[in-house]
Amino acid sequence: MKLPPSYSLAKAISSSILLFFLSCITLPSTIHAEKNSVEVGTEVCVVGYIMDVYCIERGTLLDNSSVKTLSPDGPIKHSVHCLVDVGRCNSSPYEVLIKVENTTDWGRAWRVDNNELILEHSRALGSCTTCSKTPANVLKSGYRATIQGTVKNLGSGDTPALISVSSVDDYEDFDTICDGKQFEVPNMVVANAGAAGTMQNLFLLHGSLMLIGWGILLPSGAIVAKFSKHRENSFWYKVHRVVQPIGLLVAIIGWIIALMNFRALNAKNDPGLSYPHAMCGMVTMVIGIIQPVNALLRPHKVDSEPTTTLRMAWELLHKGLGWIAIILAAVTIWMGTTLLPIMKDQRVFQVCYAIAILGIISLVAFFHAEGQKIAYQQASKDSTTDQNHDVERDAVGK
Repeated sequence: MKLPPSYSLAKAISSSILLFFLSCITLPSTIHAEKNSVEVGTEVCVVGYIMDVYCIERGTLLDNSSVKTLSPDGPIKHSVHCLVDVGRCNSSPYEVLIKVENTTDWGRAWRVDNNELILEHSRALGSCTTCSKTPANVLKSGYRATIQGTVKNLGSGDTPALISVSSVDDYEDFDTICDGKQFEVPNMVVANAGAAGTMQNLFLLHGSLMLIGWGILLPSGAIVAKFSKHRENSFWYKVHRVVQPIGLLVAIIGWIIALMNFRALNAKNDPGLSYPHAMCGMVTMVIGIIQPVNALLRPHKVDSEPTTTLRMAWELLHKGLGWIAIILAAVTIWMGTTLLPIMKDQRVFQVCYAIAILGIISLVAFFHAEGQKIAYQQASKDSTTDQNHDVERDAVGK
């Protein structure tokens, strides 16, 4: 049957209308998919989650150490309190995170040159200690923002491109403010690029060196000096003067790593044990460094002469400072085991330190038992000698 011309005309019109609507639907996505190239001086408008470099380099969230910072849940669970209130976080640069293509992880797309405008905006929206106290302050985590600014550099290695921020607005306003424009990311830094891994390795290296130095070697040297003086040929002194410098050297290396890479000394008002850990560590290290100096300045003791008052005062100072440092070190190490970003590492260090403590207790028990045994043998020998002398005297008397 031959169709009337009107049918063909209607079909053509309907097809045209369908194509028109399809083009209307696909055109915005095409525009959004187009990305503008970026160079130094380009005015950009970007949107994404905001996170501080301190948390990023930790590898896990400061207030939720079970969550990796750039994992799918990382930026979403990153609290406004951590971002805004914690000194170590708000003093480190903020970065804009966006999804890495073909993955569920987040990447470090942009870094801002100044946090002030972001702090002002986040405090107006978020629920935190320093946030504005208004009904609008309901956001507890997952802070996002639309940021306009000028590209200052294109980034390199583990550092994303730097933006000089001119304005910060709600992330929902991105399409309105930025007209839907998207920009190429000059240097997307992903989770395995090295920054977080490097920081994690530094945490582990610092902790390992301090555990070896202050958790094993230095206490062992002090215990040998205290409990093994019953051994002949100045055994305690020979061990003490070798073990202590080695332990102190190991600890100094760990200390330098902390001073050069960690910000705990700037965390006075932060929650948690980071600042107490840092301060106890500083005091412990200062005492540890003083000890070999006052050992070199010790008044020498002459066996055939009575101990001088100066010598007794020096011994009290040297021994007292040594034991104070060891006790402080134990507290500092315990606090440090709770500060590692990854829970598994915390458990490993705590088990290792527990084993070290058991080893030290065993060392004390061994030398104490050995001293008791030698003292008993000496007492038995002296008793036998006295009995022999009594027998001789009785024989002479008869």
